[in-house]
Amino acid sequence: MSITFRSATVDDAFEISNLSKQFGYNTDEQDTKKYLNQLKDVKDSTVLVALHDNMIVGWIQVSDMLRVESGRFCEVVGLVVDEHHRGKGIGKSLIEEAKTWTINRGCNKLIVRTNVKRNNAHRFYSSVGFTEVKEQKVFEMKL
Repeated sequence: MSITFRSATVDDAFEISNLSKQFGYNTDEQDTKKYLNQLKDVKDSTVLVALHDNMIVGWIQVSDMLRVESGRFCEVVGLVVDEHHRGKGIGKSLIEEAKTWTINRGCNKLIVRTNVKRNNAHRFYSSVGFTEVKEQKVFEMKL
């Protein structure tokens, strides 16, 4: 299977939105288009798409973070592979792209957070070299 990668554009919003829905994210094309448009000007984040036969079969977003308590790291803040293309190495290749982006930015740590219920994701991230370091709860406040 031949996979190519490129930066996402606002024209990818429909496909990215549909892929995101496979993981239960409540998003639509218009919101995704708005977010992609905003991200064009964000220098500390990238969104890449994986293509097979000119179809988007996966995407990844990586952000460069700096925290006062833990220093600098890059974080995979989103990763989705189409359910019909899982198990074919696309996710692993997207992680490799994220690692390259991270290294090219001079950062030496890449992290990912995943829902405690997503056992398949846990196995995947372990299989591509991530080590579990903690569990946490996420709290949200709507404003």
